[in-house]
Amino acid sequence: MLVFNVLGAKNNFATHQRMASQISEIIRERGFCNPSDLECANFSRAEIARCWPMAHGLAQVELNWLEA
Repeated sequence: MLVFNVLGAKNNFATHQRMASQISEIIRERGFCNPSDLECANFSRAEIARCWPMAHGLAQVELNWLEA
């Protein structure tokens, strides 16, 4: 599921979207995801530090898993 899509050459959110999809996949498999889990998915520590908050939120929306 694509939560959002930015078109064009300056897509600053491509990493966030890839990460959100990976987080969703991990959560479906294991029930949770930690930032360190993404290192095995070829994300650098810098990317994880920069993108985790937004990507994790997008994954929760994708899974319709927001806490009330």
